[in-house]
Amino acid sequence: MNNAALAQSAYGVSQAPVRSERSIEYQAFAKVTHGLIAVEREMDITPKVVEAVHDNRRLWTILAVDVASEHNQLPSALRAGIFSLNQFVTQHSKEVLKGQEDVSGLIEINRTVMRGLSDDVGQG
Repeated sequence: MNNAALAQSAYGVSQAPVRSERSIEYQAFAKVTHGLIAVEREMDITPKVVEAVHDNRRLWTILAVDVASEHNQLPSALRAGIFSLNQFVTQHSKEVLKGQEDVSGLIEINRTVMRGLSDDVGQG
């Protein structure tokens, strides 16, 4: 390796690119939604189903806590909408785990949120 190559490897850009909050949120939704899609055809409540539903609920709980914070700067109507969706996700998740519903409703909600985040990421 020559000196120029050594210098470039030593002093080159070594940090990952900075991502926006919306991009991070999109990636979080993509990850949990992928987990739900992976178990969408499961006929029984398997550990994989429980894990996918739990991961999704955890993401929605984090969002609910965030929008309930007085420091959250989203418009109040949007905050209320997100909190309301969290309540639906909570109830639907319970029904999934009882075998009374499937995960398709959770997937659709997440995809809708992802479309909104994708639009915002493209503009930002």
